[in-house]
Amino acid sequence: MIESLPNPERFSQAAWVAGFLLLLHGDHNSTHEVISRSEQALAEMPAASGTADPSAHRATRAELTAAFLQLRSLAALVTGDTETAARHANSSLATARWSAPLLTQQQCIAQLGFAAVLQGERTRSTPLLEQALAMSEAQGNTWHQCYLLWALAVDHGEAGQPEIALQLLNRALRHTRKIDEHLGEATLSETLAWVLSSYGDARSAAVLLGAVDRVWHPSGTPRLFGFALLTAHRERGLENARRSLGEIEYTCAYQEGQRLGLRHALEKASRDNEHFHHGADPGTAHRDDSRTEQGTQEWGDGYAP
Repeated sequence: MIESLPNPERFSQAAWVAGFLLLLHGDHNSTHEVISRSEQALAEMPAASGTADPSAHRATRAELTAAFLQLRSLAALVTGDTETAARHANSSLATARWSAPLLTQQQCIAQLGFAAVLQGERTRSTPLLEQALAMSEAQGNTWHQCYLLWALAVDHGEAGQPEIALQLLNRALRHTRKIDEHLGEATLSETLAWVLSSYGDARSAAVLLGAVDRVWHPSGTPRLFGFALLTAHRERGLENARRSLGEIEYTCAYQEGQRLGLRHALEKASRDNEHFHHGADPGTAHRDDSRTEQGTQEWGDGYAP
């Protein structure tokens, strides 16, 4: 049992990380089992647990309890159960004890914001996601900023504001390049394809969809971490691109993306999107694709802000 270990708090933190990774890999049953066992062990843990500072021990136990509530909320959010997600996130925040290393507070706020996105409540979703992003920026957590910017992009995309969504995705992609967050880059690219297909650049969307498949297939991770809403976005983007291009042109663009790989496909989408922002027909931006195979600027420098 956890409480019999020399350092039960550290073991509980490791259990939280294990549960989080299991969730990302789509093993929801094991995630819930890890959470339930850890919560039970924390509840049964002696008040002092041999520590010289009982008050610090109680605070750490409260932080871990809040962290597992946050993880329960995230698991519910992935499946689209916004009511359960919000209930667990609010319960976690109500403890007023949050683990800074596990990002409990800002993640709960972000999960409440994303639940509001799913519910179409933009008066709540945008301020909550922006609050979580500001907290993450203050901490300097680049990894977390990637996903919070992405969540805000989804929020604005759902609200019919593609220009803002594209700007947020561009910012997030620059962060993923800095830290080599490949699955984050794939997630952002899926959403970028959805926005571009809705925005009128179906060919760039198809190229990205082809390129991003080269990331998901070998990763062993479910596409978009099994997130129900995002899977629906991908299907909408794919359907938009196929309808706009026709099956033959879509297949050619998809295969081009697979040849290019994700980084080059993103650089190409960036260049073509600049043409589109300046009022050119997106179709004309695709007539000379040879530049993509040549030396391109570093992503962080070349992608439009």
